[in-house]
Amino acid sequence: GGSPKDIETILQLMYLNFTSPRFDQTDFDNLITRISSLLANQETNPDFIFSKEVMKTIYGDSPRRQQLSAENLAKVKFDKLAEVHSKLYSNAKDFTFYFIGNMSPEELKPLVEKYIGSLPVEKKATNTFTDDGVRAVRGGVVNDFRQTMEQPKVSVLHYYGGDEAYTLESQLVMEFFSSALDNRYLKSIREEKGGTYGVAVRGALDAEPAEEYALLIQFDTNEQMADELSAIVIAEIEKIAAEGPLAEDMDKTREFLLKDYTKQIKNNSYWANAISEYYDYNIDVVNGYEEAVKAVSAEDVKALAKKILEDNNLVKVVMRPAKAE
Repeated sequence: GGSPKDIETILQLMYLNFTSPRFDQTDFDNLITRISSLLANQETNPDFIFSKEVMKTIYGDSPRRQQLSAENLAKVKFDKLAEVHSKLYSNAKDFTFYFIGNMSPEELKPLVEKYIGSLPVEKKATNTFTDDGVRAVRGGVVNDFRQTMEQPKVSVLHYYGGDEAYTLESQLVMEFFSSALDNRYLKSIREEKGGTYGVAVRGALDAEPAEEYALLIQFDTNEQMADELSAIVIAEIEKIAAEGPLAEDMDKTREFLLKDYTKQIKNNSYWANAISEYYDYNIDVVNGYEEAVKAVSAEDVKALAKKILEDNNLVKVVMRPAKAE
């Protein structure tokens, strides 16, 4: 990124990144030392331990889904850098270049011809997307463990996953559903129970390696309230599945999304995402977006809540403080 007058410099740097990488042992050593000391501080931090356990539990302890550890960091070797770089950057056919911003195609064309046109290229792509076969566990798992900590607290994560078509409509329904949950938890857990500073809710859809949804609900609380609040987390999903979301929650989300769209459409980052959605997944998030937002109904949200409960793929991770000896 940069201003239009910097475009040639940006392309020069990109060209050098492909053709003349610089590997410096001192820079490498400094970086490893810096990460090592960060890790040394983190390894005893309960939040770090919790996220390590979360990843381990969701992905069935797969070696391909790991939190960075001192042990893994030790395997990173300076003499491998050039080999890895060459694997990734020796063939420009592997890359798609998007330009977003206030430049005309006429200004851009000669620069693209000069700097991208001269990159090393082979007849066909070398590196393409490969499915490594790792999936979130299905069928429900509970990891409830105790951890030594100076400031006692309980951390709880509910993770639901399952199959779901990757479309603009399904993305929007998930957005409405997670927002409705967010609003309900604010009332039932934070305001009525005063049990936590807040509940983080994140609903997402993935297109690769498989078309799936993930819903993550996470909060910190104390030992006395942890199980009661966990029950409320599930009860609110059950309520939406039985009765549908509240009209006020639907209205609030609809209003926010329509307003946000008029703001976001002025940002380069929005267009970068829109272009990749269009070319990678054939989804148009620009034309017809407002109509799609207006079309999401309470019934759609109710159906998603029902599906999530019926799929019954709940991964639950709970970290409690170690009991005093």
